[in-house]
Amino acid sequence: MESVCHACTEEELTKQFPKGWHELPDEVYKELLYTPAKFKVLEHHIKVYAGDCDKGGILRAKAPNRAA
Repeated sequence: MESVCHACTEEELTKQFPKGWHELPDEVYKELLYTPAKFKVLEHHIKVYAGDCDKGGILRAKAPNRAA
């Protein structure tokens, strides 16, 4: 299994949460990647953040769309 981490930049976080931020537990999903004659499982970890002052909501890092 291979892990892939998706995180926001410091600039994105500061723009969304000017008064500070902290990480919430990662949003995690697994994706089965097929290459002819072999499979590979990718485990995606999408970083999730929230503001320290209850403003700005929740921010999830950008990640590729999930295959249907």
